[in-house]
Amino acid sequence: MLRAFRVLLTIAIVLGLGAGVLMVFAPVDHYRTSIEDAVKAATGHELHIEGPVHLIFTPGLALDLGPVRMAGTDGSNDTMRAANAVIEVEFLPLLGGRIRIARLTLTGADLYLDRRASFAPVDGKQRAAPVPLRLRDIRLVTSRIHMKDEARDISFGALDLRLSWPRDGASLAVQGLIDLGGETFEVDATTDRPAALLGGEGKLPLKVAFDGALAKGSLDGAIELGGFAFEGLLNLTTPSARRILALYGVTIPGDRGLHSLSMAATLRAQPGQARLRNAKFALDSTTGSGAFGLKLDQGRLMIAGTLSVDQIDTSTYLALEEPVGAEDDGHWSEAAVDLSGLRTMDIDLQINARRATIADLDLRDIDAEFVAEGGRGALTVTRATAYAGALSGRLTLDVTGDAPAVGADFTVSGFDAQGLFTAAFGSGALAGRGDMTIALKGRGASQATLVQALEGEVALKLIDGALDGVDLPAVARTVTQDGAVGRTGPDAATDLKSLNASFHLINGVAYADELTLIGPFLQLSAEGAIGLPARALRMRVMPRFVADIYGQPGAGEAGAFAMPFAALGPWDSPSFVPDWRALAEMVAEGKVGADELARLPEPAHSWFAGAKRPALPDLPAVPGVPDPPPS
Repeated sequence: MLRAFRVLLTIAIVLGLGAGVLMVFAPVDHYRTSIEDAVKAATGHELHIEGPVHLIFTPGLALDLGPVRMAGTDGSNDTMRAANAVIEVEFLPLLGGRIRIARLTLTGADLYLDRRASFAPVDGKQRAAPVPLRLRDIRLVTSRIHMKDEARDISFGALDLRLSWPRDGASLAVQGLIDLGGETFEVDATTDRPAALLGGEGKLPLKVAFDGALAKGSLDGAIELGGFAFEGLLNLTTPSARRILALYGVTIPGDRGLHSLSMAATLRAQPGQARLRNAKFALDSTTGSGAFGLKLDQGRLMIAGTLSVDQIDTSTYLALEEPVGAEDDGHWSEAAVDLSGLRTMDIDLQINARRATIADLDLRDIDAEFVAEGGRGALTVTRATAYAGALSGRLTLDVTGDAPAVGADFTVSGFDAQGLFTAAFGSGALAGRGDMTIALKGRGASQATLVQALEGEVALKLIDGALDGVDLPAVARTVTQDGAVGRTGPDAATDLKSLNASFHLINGVAYADELTLIGPFLQLSAEGAIGLPARALRMRVMPRFVADIYGQPGAGEAGAFAMPFAALGPWDSPSFVPDWRALAEMVAEGKVGADELARLPEPAHSWFAGAKRPALPDLPAVPGVPDPPPS
């Protein structure tokens, strides 16, 4: 038995060595025609083996075909070119002159999937190959796959991609590394209708999982081979939505927003456009849902649809204030206003938001529409709650010129004045319930230059409130006394029953058309201006004491003299000085009696009591607040 085994083993070794010698030295170039005929019969495409065929060991047995190319069914365009093709074959069938492929490796290949070309076999039917052609394993190394339609050519690199096609042909698996726009992804894809690839038409079920530094996620649906369209479920997570858009040629200027994104949606996509339904997403600090479409056209992004979001902060995307981390030094920001993203996007979105922050203003329960095209945009708010009030209006943006232009037309009623003014100006000195209308516009490359260019009108009505930080009745009584106390400070305040004010703005300066205040014991009217760029004011105030707590005219507060005065300087800490010229006009008109003048301190009392009054000083100028207003 042992001797017989040794004999058989010796014979096998001799036969194996003999076969090896035959294969090494036998001419194998005659396989070229067999392979080309097999591919033609199986696919309808002409395969051209351009180099001599060599038998190599890999460590298995393989045919090195050298450079190859495959023509389309009409013979006009190549559907594949490769710098080198290697076919690993099964040993025993090769001894019988038959080729059974175990693996095909293409190196430096370009594969062209052109929806305009025909991928079907020449006669529309699969024909038996002269030799069995069964591609079970295909490997693409440092190759590229090109997808082309009438308008676009999308390509990605197959760094090391393995296609596993089992003998029964029931499924196709693709695994490995691809390169898309310089980004590397590990992919794992499967389909259970691989034969559909040869026909080039119909739907191909597809499941893909991808993972890379830029993004990870999955696709689960089907591809329509005739138009490279995909429909199915999308799951995506990326640290930078900006870089995702850049892969498709959309460059968003700056670095504000469009960073972290997580999304799950039903996706319908084809080259250059996509439609997402039942989308749930988290973008930057915003979470929401909706249905919307995306379209890419020569580096321009178009988006349209409906969104429902939990909260959104517009400063994340449109910079109208000092950059994050900058200190507030009491001046308007000189930093460039960044609205440049509007130049690269066309937008038509219906938006419902539970909460939104626009230019530091906090809005709730918003129904709005944002439309932008060609660098011009408009946010139309049909309904919103702003500081317990009802708000509606329109914000316009225009970045087509040298500097951005901004316009605001809003009405807000029943709002909490202290909350709104604290958010808008950083001061909560004015409190009460109010109604306000705003119609402003301006153009500027920074917040500072924008404020300097503001024009338009503002009207405000306030009831049942207070002016914190100053006791105006005390000012009216004591403003002529040097070192008077109790007029200003954190403990000082002026109660008011109503405040009516209207201003028109020219070059960032608000000129008072009407400014009246009615308090429990004081009525006053004022005229002058507020310089927004300088954050300063120059107002002449005419007070009058009344006896009625509801502000009705009376005999005057007992023992009080209401001295005309002026508020000058920074708006958050103005100085109060006597307005002697206004008092002189009152004396000349008989509105002030001798007993009231007697209460004036010296030398003011002598000025008005003497036969000749010296020249009375005018109010000092306030930088940034012109007086009178320009004509």
